[in-house]
Amino acid sequence: MPESTLWRIYLELERRGDPEAAANFIQSLRSLHRRRGLKQAELPTTDPDPDEHRLADDPFLGELWKAYKRCIQQSRTGPAGQLLRDIEVQLLG
Repeated sequence: MPESTLWRIYLELERRGDPEAAANFIQSLRSLHRRRGLKQAELPTTDPDPDEHRLADDPFLGELWKAYKRCIQQSRTGPAGQLLRDIEVQLLG
């Protein structure tokens, strides 16, 4: 699941103090979400690490991430889009 890779990259950049980490994460996640919604490419939906949401310092953000991945796994891009907006608000304010 490419989203999992983005999540781990975001968390590492955030840990290192990169001021652009959240904005770049959201931009990349939106791009993947758009590709899934338009079915432009067959992207994997298998979750390699179902507990990775626990890596976030913010428990609410972690729960949003867990819900987003669950929607993506079930090909529910509409609800996933709303969760993506919620994640953006949580990260960027």
